[in-house]
Amino acid sequence: MSKKKPIEDLPYEWFLLDEYGIDWKDSKKIDELLSKYKGSDRSGRFVKWVWRLSYKFSDHDSGYIFTLAEELAKKEREGLLSE
Repeated sequence: MSKKKPIEDLPYEWFLLDEYGIDWKDSKKIDELLSKYKGSDRSGRFVKWVWRLSYKFSDHDSGYIFTLAEELAKKEREGLLSE
C-alpha cells in the first residue's frame, strides 16, 4: 500500500493557497516572486516558505529568499523541522 503525498509536496497550484496556509490577499505577491524563480522546486511547501520568508526578509534579494526556502522546505519534508 503506497502512502499518499501530502498536498504541500505536490506542484504548487494557486487555487490551493488555503491548503498551504497562505492568505489569498498575497496571491499577487506570490506570483510576482515566483516569476523570478529559476529553480526546480515548485511545491506548495516551497511556496509556503517563500511567502513566510518574504515578510521576514523583505529587504533581501529574492535569490536569498529562494535559497533559504529551498533548504527549509527540504528540511521540513525530511521531518527535521516541527510546525
